[in-house]
Amino acid sequence: MSELSDLLNRFMKEKEIPSIQIVQGVDIDRSTVYQYLRGRREIKNRAHLEAICAILRLTPEEHQQITRAFHMAAVGPEQYAQWEKLEDMFTSLSRVEEQITPLEIDLQIQLPDEGRVFTGFQEVARISGAVLTDAMGGARCDILLQPSASLLSALILAQLRPEGTDTPVRHVICMESNAKTGVVQNIEILQELLRHSVALRNYSPIFYYGSIPDHFGTTNILPGLIVSDRAALTISGDATSGMLYRAPEAVALFQRRFDQIASVCRPLLSYTVAPPDAFQYSLRFYHQHVKSTRTTMEYGFCCSPFLDKYLLDKYLNPTVAAYGASRQVVDVFVDQITAYCKKYGSCHICAVENIDELLETGYFSDFPRLFMRTSLSPADRCYFLRKILQAMADGWHSLHLLKENRGLLSAKWSACFTPGTALYIQRKMESGDCFVICPEPGITAAAWNYYQAILQSDRVTTKAETMALLEERVQSFLADQG
Repeated sequence: MSELSDLLNRFMKEKEIPSIQIVQGVDIDRSTVYQYLRGRREIKNRAHLEAICAILRLTPEEHQQITRAFHMAAVGPEQYAQWEKLEDMFTSLSRVEEQITPLEIDLQIQLPDEGRVFTGFQEVARISGAVLTDAMGGARCDILLQPSASLLSALILAQLRPEGTDTPVRHVICMESNAKTGVVQNIEILQELLRHSVALRNYSPIFYYGSIPDHFGTTNILPGLIVSDRAALTISGDATSGMLYRAPEAVALFQRRFDQIASVCRPLLSYTVAPPDAFQYSLRFYHQHVKSTRTTMEYGFCCSPFLDKYLLDKYLNPTVAAYGASRQVVDVFVDQITAYCKKYGSCHICAVENIDELLETGYFSDFPRLFMRTSLSPADRCYFLRKILQAMADGWHSLHLLKENRGLLSAKWSACFTPGTALYIQRKMESGDCFVICPEPGITAAAWNYYQAILQSDRVTTKAETMALLEERVQSFLADQG
């Protein structure tokens, strides 16, 4: 029997509902229902499942268990586990800048002049912190440790936060993949890597595919490595033993060895902090990557394709620095983004609350108010929503509204997915945007498939439902305005 049929039978037993009551209570062929309940036939029809659930009178928690088992049966447990990790990562982006709980360890230790052995987690943590701090004043900081290690996470966020340093941090990571299915099995480490990217100015995670237990297991002696200009530290997999090297020839050996490892690795993330040409940066991404229908996801509307000259002339704030040059760049950006969307198509997922928020306030949740001279007038709020409706009617834009915010990015973040290219994540700030690009095919494919699954689920409105809801909201708003 499958997990889904097991759950159905468990709830039938707990609620003392016999199978005959379900058979008689649903409009489904009785033999089909019996096959469902006995696990001899997979339930692929969501309407059939919901009909059975209605008879069982499930609690919200029980219904969530059934839904999870249904989706897992459709794509397989491994694929579904990967999608859950992606959803957790995207949801957690709103917390990416939070400080982790500080280590209850005094990390203030001078880097010893001579090499020596360290034992015990606290001692290894202290000497690791000393090497990392020393590295930040030099030309290199090289790390070979898994980001899920509590030691590394704590040290990176506690020790490597100086805003004034541009020391490049290269971080080698082992990624695991199922050889048969190609599913990336430790995709959840992206959540930690994004936190490191925010904490560090010049952070470059690179990766290779392999087996984490083989490299970092207890049978492998001191597999972890931190290398600076003046020191090298090897660390056991459990972070309870370490060996510090200070002799120049030994440090040079580990530097060469790390360079050899890095030479066979590939970039996992690239993080660009507030580039002065943010609009051109986005356009370069489109030129390089967007060659087919794109799917974007964020809390807000992704309003750029609908900010025409009329809205820009009326609402773009002329008091912002270098308004004249900025306005020219914005005009080009909006025109080209709109052209890309019309040529290749655009599909967008956002929160349903955005409609009411725009109508109530006249501001876009995904557009900094600093750049607007005032809120949109009531008439222009409707004008903007009708532009979206027209784009949907013309066929080049599709808007879907999440019925619940689970899996949705916060207002500070947006993500763009295009098949076969790269995962593009944008962090929005008043001082300028930051951009994260993940080119790894296994991860970008997983992200693309995940959001395609959301689009095909009942978690979002259909295109027709969205258009009807937008029209209803506009008409109701106009009626309230008198």
